[in-house]
Amino acid sequence: MQTKLLELLACPTCLGKLTCVAKGTSESGEIETGNLECEQCGKSYPIGGIPRFVPEDNYAASFGYQWNRFRSQQIDSVNGTEISKKRFYSETGWTPDWLHGKWILDAGCGAGRFLDVASNNDCEVVGIDISNATDAARSTLAGRKNVHLVQASIYELPFRSGAFDGCYSIGVIQHTPEPEKSIRSLPRVLKPDGRIALTIYERRRWTMLNSKYLIRPITRRMSKKAILYSIKCLMPILFAVTDVAALPFPLPIMLTNPNYRCANVISGRCSIPLTCSRLNTINRKRKRQRLRPCVRKASWI
Repeated sequence: MQTKLLELLACPTCLGKLTCVAKGTSESGEIETGNLECEQCGKSYPIGGIPRFVPEDNYAASFGYQWNRFRSQQIDSVNGTEISKKRFYSETGWTPDWLHGKWILDAGCGAGRFLDVASNNDCEVVGIDISNATDAARSTLAGRKNVHLVQASIYELPFRSGAFDGCYSIGVIQHTPEPEKSIRSLPRVLKPDGRIALTIYERRRWTMLNSKYLIRPITRRMSKKAILYSIKCLMPILFAVTDVAALPFPLPIMLTNPNYRCANVISGRCSIPLTCSRLNTINRKRKRQRLRPCVRKASWI
């Protein structure tokens, strides 16, 4: 953990000031081991390379296993593509000029796919994830002084209010237990003129009929290694089947607003307008009114 990150951190329970008690540092001066102690409520949080505000075993443990096992799969700087770069700028609507000198939060960073893109700009980027995928991101992006990682829950963000200039969460919120609560938790950590960009996959009436949900009662009882082995055995067959069947999958919904202002947020309810033009551009056959129930449920209108 770099010491400059301490200026943004706060106790996730009471938002009190945290004091760092360092026990071990690296040659570069980063804090490797120690504790963060709250001056207000007295709680203590360990530092194990990065600050840890959640227990190791949680609902996203399988994601942690996945991204530590396949940590470089979607990293542009490793695989030589620009897939993540194009998606990042397209779905946030941000530019390198706007990012200059900013503090940016990646809510649900995983193995660091979009941290890799954002950190190529002159800005400071903080990635949080509830799983230990943060360890994969730390390994992959080692040496980047403008990348900071924190293992924490989106429901209890360990940052002071108004700490960030911008926040993005791409393809993450639909995986949380309470998506609406996840969205409501983000505005607090943004500055009054901060920007927020969210991509949330649409949930439709037949979404729960997807095969992955039908077999979930079984996979929940399986070990992570057993699930991985099963996938390796079945995917060559299932991919061939889907190529023939061409099963329809819903497109992601992009919720962005470059003129976002925290002042418009009252008790977690956003009164800002929402532009749906990108969704219509991607798929003009989909009627606009289909988006409204999802947006209304998220309390964005």
